[in-house]
Amino acid sequence: LVPRDPAYAKCDCKDAQQGCEHVALAVWAFREAETRAGASVVVSLGALAKRDDAQLDKALELASAILRGGVAHAPPNLPSLFLAARAELDKHGFVWPLGAVDDLERAVEAYAARSALYSSREIATLLAELEARARASRASAELPVRYVLGQDEARTTALDKVRLVSLGARVSADGRVRFAHVYLADPDSAMVLVLQKRWDAKEKEEPEDGPALARRDVARGVKLGAIATGQMVSHTVQRKANRELVVGRAVAAPNQVTPQRAEWDSLPPPIFVKSLEEHAAWLKTRPPRALRPRLLAENVHAIAVSAVEDVFYVPAEQELLAKLADGAGNPFYLRVVHRRVAPNAIDATAAALAKPVRFVAGELVRGPLGFELAPTAIAGDEVLAPDVAPPAKAVEVP
Repeated sequence: LVPRDPAYAKCDCKDAQQGCEHVALAVWAFREAETRAGASVVVSLGALAKRDDAQLDKALELASAILRGGVAHAPPNLPSLFLAARAELDKHGFVWPLGAVDDLERAVEAYAARSALYSSREIATLLAELEARARASRASAELPVRYVLGQDEARTTALDKVRLVSLGARVSADGRVRFAHVYLADPDSAMVLVLQKRWDAKEKEEPEDGPALARRDVARGVKLGAIATGQMVSHTVQRKANRELVVGRAVAAPNQVTPQRAEWDSLPPPIFVKSLEEHAAWLKTRPPRALRPRLLAENVHAIAVSAVEDVFYVPAEQELLAKLADGAGNPFYLRVVHRRVAPNAIDATAAALAKPVRFVAGELVRGPLGFELAPTAIAGDEVLAPDVAPPAKAVEVP
């Protein structure tokens, strides 16, 4: 808060008021970073960690078994292989490979259950990631071993009072199960946190869609519809290593959810993107995805909008496509595909784009047309979360 004076440095952990070690670590890290060239560096403090080659053997044995037999013909001892791999990784504190093994097990279970969420590409990506992290931890490379493996990464961090600004929500379905992911920007730490919720429909009960789920709680006293377009102040939250947010219960200081004015241009980079050209240059400084920390919303951003240039509907694909310009005039595309769980998303997005738009938020990816974004929120005079939006007046779109 005061330049060059660490006494006024602010940390978001619970121990910040009594003084925590994170400020000292940050000072050391920035001093070390200043001695190196480049806009983005990875700093390792203290002795470099070395690992025994056998410490990842169980995880690699698991990956090899799935690769050889395929998901459809997985070996009968696959559950015991998952158990052994998790125990080994947990013992050594390898947080990122452990997360990959957990995701791999969920993906294999999704195939067995014939889930609509199953993806063979996800399986291939996870198998490649386990091998990549193992190789990188053995090689003499610029990325420290602890960075690649997430060694000693805090599983959960209890946070002090935080103010989180919503960047919208995404709802999804798998049979009779409904999921919600709310994306919350933390302006102080430049992180996007994810609040997750699952609902299982009871037998003979019709599963709800986005507008109905908007009336449900995602945390104690926090409605999905309110937090998807608002902001929250809380004293009882924890942050997991993958940036998942866990909201606790506190009678004395309940969670407060209020509307927001969508002043997203005050959010720090890389959360806020004014120029996609500059953002593309920043992306090139990141390590490969298979070696980076496993963060749930690392590609969720708020983007400035200077113009809505074109909007049209593709009947064959049941999708709305819009060409927009960012704050520097660079083109990018909004893509909204019809999904039964979000029945009003297309009409709500078309109606919002017919009015002045200041910002859009969502997961930013490279697509056939360039940068593409499936919006989780659109900010004009008010904030709209298309997935949980109520029925909107139809706007004629070519």
